Amino acid sequence: MQGQEDLELPFHKVGSLAHTDESNYLSVAQNSITRETAAVLGASIIPPESTVLAKIGEAVRLARFAMVNKQCCIDNNMVALVPKLERVMPRFFNYALHTADIEFLMNPGTIPTLNIRALRAFDIPLPDLETQRRIADYLDKEISEMDAMIEEFEGLISSLESRRGVYLQSKFDPAITGDASMKMGTFAQISLGKTFQGEPNEGQDNAFPANYVRAANIQPHGQLVLDEQTMYATQDEVDKYTLNAGDVVIVEGGAGFGRSLTLQEDLPGWIFQNHVIRMVPRSGWLGEYLDYTIRAHLYSGYIELQTVGATIPGLSSERAANLPVAFIPPEEQHKRVTEAREELSRMDALIEESTRLIENLKARKTALITEVVTGRKKV
Repeated sequence: MQGQEDLELPFHKVGSLAHTDESNYLSVAQNSITRETAAVLGASIIPPESTVLAKIGEAVRLARFAMVNKQCCIDNNMVALVPKLERVMPRFFNYALHTADIEFLMNPGTIPTLNIRALRAFDIPLPDLETQRRIADYLDKEISEMDAMIEEFEGLISSLESRRGVYLQSKFDPAITGDASMKMGTFAQISLGKTFQGEPNEGQDNAFPANYVRAANIQPHGQLVLDEQTMYATQDEVDKYTLNAGDVVIVEGGAGFGRSLTLQEDLPGWIFQNHVIRMVPRSGWLGEYLDYTIRAHLYSGYIELQTVGATIPGLSSERAANLPVAFIPPEEQHKRVTEAREELSRMDALIEESTRLIENLKARKTALITEVVTGRKKV
């Protein structure tokens, strides 16, 4: 049943595929059913050592071939492949499935779906059972070592992400630095952007398409990822909603509310949408200093705390204006910003290198499985 974990048969949904143990067995079943319920539903009972995967939705593209270690049921967005034990070892079978190019096993169309006929026709090498066992044992060992390295690098990335937030707090959160503080709106002009306009208003002959910055363009850790999307605006509006180097832009609402960055260059001709807040520092205040302060508040949970009780959580322009910022002279702002740039750059370089190594290990895993299963590499 939904949310019950203690009934006789685990009932796996597509989300379960994201949770496997070191041997690639499903490790989480948040739902379970009785055999009687399975019979009423007409649900097949999947035997142990079967491989399960998604058959509809974006999860298909992830090509997650997981095994089950006990009898279970699966929902109708998944499919189970039950190996014939007299011909194939389950672990070898699972590894062999990992050699498939999932794109060739999908139906054409907008929504990804698994082509069951193509899956049935997919050929896998089938050496004798002893060879299969030897291959599976070899891959278990090699893949386990690679997974351990991936886990280690992922742990390093997680640690660096935490260190980034702790560092920002230590330098820019006035509650920690002990500096006197004032409201951020005292030192910056803060405003929301233009409401999306998909076409000229009636009788409006002076509007034209203008590129705009939206919330999705403001990525974590100060990354600006632009894509050219336009809305109609007049020249007066382009002048009003212009974006210049040193301005701070903040996500106002949605899943990423509170994310911020400092523009490193002017964006001539660009405007910003009303789900983005623009903060223009007044004389004597650095955009990056205000930006790092906002990020410190986001990491500490202070920004989220300001939304408690709100119908739609978000960082309104009024809440942004009320955020505390340490009241320090321009020279100290420059000093802290310069130090933060250098420290965050070092962390970012380590995260980037760790990410690259993880991608290389994952690619090596795929290549090794293919080489060994197909016999190109003898073991």
